[in-house]
Amino acid sequence: MSEDKNIEQSAPWPPTYTIKKHTRVRHPKLRVSPHKGLEVIVPVRFSLKQLSALLETHKTWIEKKLLNYQHMITQAAMLPTEIFLPAISQQYTIHYRQIQNERIKIIKRPQNEIVLFGQMNNKILCKKLLLQWIRIQAKQYLIPWLQQLSEQTQLTYQEVNIRSQRSRWGSCSSNKVIHLNDRLLFLPPHLVTHVLLHELCHTVHFNHSNEFWKLLASFDSTWKTNKRELHNFKMNIPAWTY
Repeated sequence: MSEDKNIEQSAPWPPTYTIKKHTRVRHPKLRVSPHKGLEVIVPVRFSLKQLSALLETHKTWIEKKLLNYQHMITQAAMLPTEIFLPAISQQYTIHYRQIQNERIKIIKRPQNEIVLFGQMNNKILCKKLLLQWIRIQAKQYLIPWLQQLSEQTQLTYQEVNIRSQRSRWGSCSSNKVIHLNDRLLFLPPHLVTHVLLHELCHTVHFNHSNEFWKLLASFDSTWKTNKRELHNFKMNIPAWTY
């Protein structure tokens, strides 16, 4: 896969976009997300001469999607003052203290307060430290959660890892190693359970066959509703975490 970015446009149209050439893509695809903006995914032999016509054809759709995500794009540039983790019903207040010539550090106070102090002009580092803190919480809560469900269902796994993933809530390899997204903490508990059960079922069926869905249904009777809700819930994940 290769990437090429277009030259910055002086006019409002076309918007800034990224071209991705993919060997498995047969027809051009457009994708808009709050953290990547407009992506144009095309076959390797796609002629860039066709790009203008492609964008014009889907102009209304592109503008609508970009407008919908504009608020999230703006929010992504801001540091949070609060963090709510529905999965574990925890609310945290974030404080920032400017200290000149001091490396940014993060500490947790009683009463669910988190303090970052140091050179607060480095927002990238502030976000990095907050995301590292969230991953620590995810390890503390998600790993025992998965183990408990494993014992209840008798579906075993070899190992579990916590990652910051953008497109997947979780995954399971053929050797039964489960990877979980630390952003699961931003989901309500029933959807976290749904994801964990989904990955545990992959330890038996490494696919999405009828047998897989039957197995999942035996542990998660409302999996269809949960799956739809999970798909729509991505818009609720704080933009600053991407």
